Amino acid sequence: MKRTRTDEDASSNLIELPDPQAPAPNLAPELGFTAQDLIDQQEQLESEAASRYPFQIDTCTYSLGAIRQPIYSCQTCGGGGVCSGCSVVCHGDHKLIELFHKRDFRCDCGTPSINLQSNQEDVWPPEQIHPCLLRKNELNRGIDPENDNSYSHNFQGHFCCCERGKSYDPQTEEETMYQCLVCEDWYHESCTVLGTSPPLNDEMFEHLICDACVQRTDADLLRQYAGAKGWMFFTHQGPESWDGVVAKQCGRMKLYGDTTTLSPSPSSPVATQLPEAQDTLVEVADAHGLSPDTKRSRISCTAPKKTHPAVLKPSNRLDLFISASFRQRLCECADCIRKWKEKYPYVLEEEQSYDPAVDANDAHSTSSSTYDLGVAALGRLPRVQMLESLRAYQDLKEALYDRLRPFAERKQVVDEETVRTFFREHEERRGSPSKDAK
Repeated sequence: MKRTRTDEDASSNLIELPDPQAPAPNLAPELGFTAQDLIDQQEQLESEAASRYPFQIDTCTYSLGAIRQPIYSCQTCGGGGVCSGCSVVCHGDHKLIELFHKRDFRCDCGTPSINLQSNQEDVWPPEQIHPCLLRKNELNRGIDPENDNSYSHNFQGHFCCCERGKSYDPQTEEETMYQCLVCEDWYHESCTVLGTSPPLNDEMFEHLICDACVQRTDADLLRQYAGAKGWMFFTHQGPESWDGVVAKQCGRMKLYGDTTTLSPSPSSPVATQLPEAQDTLVEVADAHGLSPDTKRSRISCTAPKKTHPAVLKPSNRLDLFISASFRQRLCECADCIRKWKEKYPYVLEEEQSYDPAVDANDAHSTSSSTYDLGVAALGRLPRVQMLESLRAYQDLKEALYDRLRPFAERKQVVDEETVRTFFREHEERRGSPSKDAK
């Protein structure tokens, strides 16, 4: 599935969730507010959050190991990556960068790795990193696993290879961006070979493999298929056909591998003869009940025999645009299957991705607001703890009334600093210093 950074994605657009620090209603000095105002405001915030993120957030994926999953880079904690659940429960009030899916990544929440990925000076020191709230007991903090996660410049908020990508802002970015199938980095459409006037309709391809990945010294397998059916790329010059696919003229450039041009070239017998031999061998193998590996060992290799000359001496970027049916062109002989599995298993077969389950119960609905959940939790406490909680609440209530009574007698509005001072002093009297609210 092709992913662009302009797609609407309610499942992970955390940066647009309603701000829980938003001011309560009717806070103007001449208006004041009631407890019910606060409850109504909280329910409204929770309802908006549920509509934008209607997924279960009760699970940390750490125990699942290194998997492909949506990842958020927490800049507050030091640039490490956290899973969807932790991004809401453990880092909901932190500065997060949405990275979409990253493969072979294990959640960094509560581990030392989360603090080691940023060069910024305003990150929390390691001793202040809080434990994961979704993992249990010894797994919630202090573990130091063998971290095989890969951290690209995306984790610093940089997207694309251009200067504009270094100051990427999802709120102001208007251009479509594509994610490379191999490195999973992001590129502006205009920064690929497509340029500002794309000669290729984005409905014609499903994936991008970027120039940097294609031109790696160890990427012979990718370059071998450039120009094959469903493996499209552009060049300024070259032969009229390649791998049995006729080149298509697009303005001043030629497009190779276009799936809409399927007429084979007479000078390229590979596409017409070898698949027939392959089909015959597969039918014979099926008739004898052979295993898949044995079948592949008897399949003739149908991979492109030569690398496209324009790929050997590129005159421009070698971005590959892969069609939805590109896997149909892959050779299925035993040797080729082995190469793909070792180097690019996600190209050979579509990889499985973890996504948080939809929350069928919608725990943030108005019927189960934070207030309702608190009342329900109080009712489930053992009798002794429940009585102690009620007594503590009563003490707090009486102390607050004593502090506010003079304001009521003078008909004076209570300001924010008065309330903050009261709770700070109340905590000090109880013997547990509180952190001043931000």
